[in-house]
Amino acid sequence: MFSASEERELRRLITIFQDQIRVALDMFRAVMTMISDLSNPDSKKLSEELEKVREIRREATNLRRGFIAELYEVSPLIAHSEDLYRLVTAIKEITDFCEGIGVRVYEIVDMGWRVDDRIVEDLTRLSEAALDTLMKLREGILALSFSSSRASSIALNVYECENVVDRIYREVDLRIISSDMPLHTILLLRDITALLEDIADRAEDAADLIRILSL
Repeated sequence: MFSASEERELRRLITIFQDQIRVALDMFRAVMTMISDLSNPDSKKLSEELEKVREIRREATNLRRGFIAELYEVSPLIAHSEDLYRLVTAIKEITDFCEGIGVRVYEIVDMGWRVDDRIVEDLTRLSEAALDTLMKLREGILALSFSSSRASSIALNVYECENVVDRIYREVDLRIISSDMPLHTILLLRDITALLEDIADRAEDAADLIRILSL
């Protein structure tokens, strides 16, 4: 259990941290737009969308640095400062993976490589499942500031969403491997699907931390 002062500081930090998950979601949605644009590739448009992803990434970096500075100042006052830092790190990795996806999508289009429409649909389905996982994670983080029990309950939903991502990932990966697309396209598409799964995995890691913080 937290003391009254610990709880006040934790809730203040969680309020600050909420901006980071918001930005991570903005970044992921931008990446989803790039994925859907594989069905109608336009190198110039994808270049602009990739720059938007990178701009959001810079915002995420600034928010993370500000949060870490705040955490450093109050860490002697709260027992779970290390868990908060690990939570920040998990969100950072999610934004790293988002940029990685954006770069690969752009490279596919810039090189003039075509992606089968069925595969684009599969990637969209996988990214939507990953988005569901991130949305549940955001709900859990928001709940931490007012209801520990609700935060813990929502974290369990993150696990369920991550399981859905895993199932879809295996289906999509097999379809990519079995396709008639050139090897270079297959390799980049497998990178993209793996990064989408990694995003859901990091969301699951973050859900573990939410449950710890809600104890």
